[in-house]
Amino acid sequence: PEATYGGFYTREQMREIIAYARSRQVTIVPEIDLPGHSYAAMHAYGDLICDGVDFPVEGKKGRDAVCMGRPETLRFVKDVVDELKAVFPPGSPIHLGHDEVSAEAWKKCRYCQNRLKDLNETDLKALSRDFLQQIADYVRKDGYDAIVWDEAGELEADKHIFVMAWRGNDFAAAAVRKGHPVILAPCSHFYFDYYQSSAPTEPKAIGGLIPLRQVYGYELPELSPEEASKVRGLQANIWTEYLYDMGLVEYMAWPRALALAERAWSDCDPRDYKSFRSRAALALKLLEKLAVKYRPMDEED
Repeated sequence: PEATYGGFYTREQMREIIAYARSRQVTIVPEIDLPGHSYAAMHAYGDLICDGVDFPVEGKKGRDAVCMGRPETLRFVKDVVDELKAVFPPGSPIHLGHDEVSAEAWKKCRYCQNRLKDLNETDLKALSRDFLQQIADYVRKDGYDAIVWDEAGELEADKHIFVMAWRGNDFAAAAVRKGHPVILAPCSHFYFDYYQSSAPTEPKAIGGLIPLRQVYGYELPELSPEEASKVRGLQANIWTEYLYDMGLVEYMAWPRALALAERAWSDCDPRDYKSFRSRAALALKLLEKLAVKYRPMDEED
């Protein structure tokens, strides 16, 4: 099925897209980024806002976390999960986010403080842990997998929850040693929305610098064989705040995705970058035939 970048789809259209992707060995993972990064949801549903927050002004200042004490919050998230389950087949992963959560609003919110008392806790992290566990249980009860970012891996939550480690190998190793299955997605090497070079001709990006050589040079965390069995793979992230069409997305993704693929699926030596470049040059010729708008490799790459 044809898909329009940034478009909206009916349930049936989404089911068709998901089925087509699966036929090509691609799993589409939906993400609900909660409880933080929730400004849009809070704007649409006032019952998600903490008591005492002057929304929408304060919601833009790091206080964009939904209320942990209002019963409406849990009902809202379960409704969203139900909607996803109506589209994605059992066995699919559902990403619950849980990164960069600011608990500032929870300190003075009477609903959050009452919930903290109900839990017989004083640490605000208990609100996150309780919320995450309830939602993860709700996701998994129908045969789905729950995924979170590595901040949630620090909450001592259920060990069956998958952790995507974006802050680096230390956080990945910590999650593994707590028993979580882990996906390696470090922002130091695999954030493809970062600049590919320092040249002024590069398109506007969110910041940071990750050239092709750096992607290929990624070293796995030091883990025992038993711990390493918990690592499920490597992942690149390409956020699209600055990427207004698919041509830019392709430019930012390729050829860096070639480096990620070789690091993930072979026993290559990350120090033999010259050998990789020779193979990448052949792959780029194929991408050119497919009309993919990749970034040409520089000599310094």
